[in-house]
Amino acid sequence: MKIALGRLRRFWPKTKHRRTRRYKIDWPIRYHRLRTSSAKGAKIRDLSQTGVGIILQEIFEPGSDIHLEFTPPGQQAPLTVTGQVIWTKEVYPVRKPFQDIRFYFVGIRFYDTQRETVAHLAAALEKK
Repeated sequence: MKIALGRLRRFWPKTKHRRTRRYKIDWPIRYHRLRTSSAKGAKIRDLSQTGVGIILQEIFEPGSDIHLEFTPPGQQAPLTVTGQVIWTKEVYPVRKPFQDIRFYFVGIRFYDTQRETVAHLAAALEKK
């Protein structure tokens, strides 16, 4: 039996399965693989107290560990978190200058996050 995806979405909204609220934001972020030290820049697409969605120009396999650092607006010190890549999806740019560049939307779940960092993150998201 086939069911149209649009009809299914009415009965199971995407936001219902999340434990914490995600905020759509556009903040810069620095990242690197856990066992390397060369950090690269990216953009945050959405953020919560438990994870982040970022757009990268390199692919990360699910299960990869990643170190992230970003400074929310209005805060002096950067927040540093470690996470695990949960999923990766290739996105296709629509603007001409970027058509030859591959981009990936990566979903990361935080782990090993200190309480102080979570508190600073919660405060920054409430201001959003």
